[in-house]
Amino acid sequence: MRKNTQRRVLVLAATAATAALALTGCSGGTDDTGGDGESGEFVPSFAFITGDISDFGQVQIEGMESVVEPLGGKVTVFDSDNAESQNSDCMDIVSSGQYNGIMLNALSGAGAVPCAEAAAEAGIPVVAVETVVGPDATKIEPQVDGVIASAVFSNEDAGMATVELLKEGCADFDPCKYIHIVGSQQYELEANKLKVIERELGGDSKYERVALGEDGYNPEQGRQVAAELLSGNPDANVILNSGDSSAVQVISMLEEEGRDDIVVLGDGASRQGVEAIKAGTLLGTTRLAPRTMGEVAATALVQSNRGEDVISQEEIADQLAPIAFTADNIGDFEGQWG
Repeated sequence: MRKNTQRRVLVLAATAATAALALTGCSGGTDDTGGDGESGEFVPSFAFITGDISDFGQVQIEGMESVVEPLGGKVTVFDSDNAESQNSDCMDIVSSGQYNGIMLNALSGAGAVPCAEAAAEAGIPVVAVETVVGPDATKIEPQVDGVIASAVFSNEDAGMATVELLKEGCADFDPCKYIHIVGSQQYELEANKLKVIERELGGDSKYERVALGEDGYNPEQGRQVAAELLSGNPDANVILNSGDSSAVQVISMLEEEGRDDIVVLGDGASRQGVEAIKAGTLLGTTRLAPRTMGEVAATALVQSNRGEDVISQEEIADQLAPIAFTADNIGDFEGQWG
């Protein structure tokens, strides 16, 4: 889940032993990378480059901190709103000599390759978070030297889970006119999911996308965009939202408008989304696990720095595989965010 906001750097809470570590610009490599504490134990000083500090992104950070802070380390977050600024941040991080690991939630997998290559040359391990780093968005295994693990899920699987939800939502309509609201088409994951949906449903006359909008993963904006698109397409049957946070707002908007004839779909399996499914107001959502992504990414960096075996890609895939949830299979699942 990605929300483009003004560019800024957030330095998260750190322990006293590492609080003095900070990005000081192009200071060149030094021995003071936070690699070892006084006891000789490895102390993480990790950078997280992202374009997402929404509620979803914050939970990724919490997962990272849960691994790093007990080791006396810290995570420094760089919020970059485009691929070019992500690479600029990365070059500053590498040249500073202050970090012993980079976690990268790339806006563009191919565009992030220079970052990974620069880090590899400096001996700094990189973990992809949520989106792959490399030219092939369908390949979740590391594709670039220096990327030691990918805490990501398959774009193909995510797209197919969304297709499954759309089929469920459209079951009682023929044709089924649906409104699709994404966070941002600039985000490679969203663009790839759209391609999967078009491939699977675009040639079927039953499914008619009547509008495509963007909400920046902002729930209030999602509500507004949905209202505007619905005003222009009052006969729509389904609204597919960028995330559960927006879907909950859309449900509220529809209730206020007295529209009980529209099926609402979410994404991300947030706590709010799961509750809405159980209450019968949200038909379905797709499981995402942001805290697990953060935990896996930080754990892989710690393992790499210690010279240990890094968590396998198969194990990561099992933990992060997208699942389409409806009332039929939600069971006692508990969301990780929202």
